Amino acid sequence: MVMEKKLDSKVFFFEQESYVMPLPIEAKSSNSDDNYFVKYGKDNNYPSFIFDLYESTAQFSALINNLHDYVLGDKLNVARVYEKGDPINEVIDKCVLDMCLFNMCAVQRLRNPLRELVGIAYVDICKLRLGKENEKPVGYYSQNWTSYTKKYVTIPIEDPDADSDIVVFKASSKGIYPTPLYSGAMKSIITLNSVDTWHLNNIHNGFSANYLINMNNGVPTPEERQNIEKKIQDKWCGEKNSGKFVLSFNDNKDNAATIEKVPEDNLDKKYETLYNTCRENILMAFRCPSQLVGSTLSANAFNNIEYEQAFRLYNKTVVQPIQLNLVRFFNQATGIENYLTIEPYKIKFDVQE
Repeated sequence: MVMEKKLDSKVFFFEQESYVMPLPIEAKSSNSDDNYFVKYGKDNNYPSFIFDLYESTAQFSALINNLHDYVLGDKLNVARVYEKGDPINEVIDKCVLDMCLFNMCAVQRLRNPLRELVGIAYVDICKLRLGKENEKPVGYYSQNWTSYTKKYVTIPIEDPDADSDIVVFKASSKGIYPTPLYSGAMKSIITLNSVDTWHLNNIHNGFSANYLINMNNGVPTPEERQNIEKKIQDKWCGEKNSGKFVLSFNDNKDNAATIEKVPEDNLDKKYETLYNTCRENILMAFRCPSQLVGSTLSANAFNNIEYEQAFRLYNKTVVQPIQLNLVRFFNQATGIENYLTIEPYKIKFDVQE
């Protein structure tokens, strides 16, 4: 609802609607306790929202990619390569990315008529939802959860008697879907993404400051004012509409709309402060020392010793726990003890160099 305050000068201030951030809300798709799948997000598309942020936000993408590379280490060793399914190195690589993004990953086990494991296929978390049928856990796979038809395939979870089943890794959480590592900085990630979009549209549309538009042909009714305000807001407000111009048609000069420039109030410094604050929040959420992304938050440079110490701390607290979960997951999926081993990074600088 639009709120307004009326002053003696007949200037009206309209309160813009707040941004509604997508949330990882969980909801059952059916009232039945025996058969249901759990929606992930209000529109059942929260993982795709996260992945879009990953592809379009530089800071977020860099931290995810760094963590992904550290988890993979210097070398992966597997006890067996299967004939069917996807190449095992590609499966592991994609599962690591999903673990970094969603704290969750999944693979599909393929079996021959004797129920022997003959292949492993990667399962995209963005296309997978979890649920239950007849008291058994199942996965629901769909190419597009936002489509009207919502066609999906039901695949059992960890069922050795099936021709194929799904094995899912989930970090501990209160709900059926886990919370991402960086969830505390989601607002900062979205803010940086919006700032980049705003600057991009400024470049394409031409730079423009904020303006005050005066309508000089009478005071409209409250309903008319709301309609005018909404049309102006839809057309010129928001990061996607930056830099657009106003075109006014008038009966005469006396009734012409006047546009006055509003002082910018040090917008450049505000954006710099906003950027640094969001950047700090994201780094803290990832528990990632700034040295590991090639910069520091202060003006002081860092040396090799500081970098090595920062990596050891990050490797111990963030990277190794993910590696341990990854190894356990593939041991469980294949039924082979020590199926996967990871040779970790060993960063050691040559002092003479």
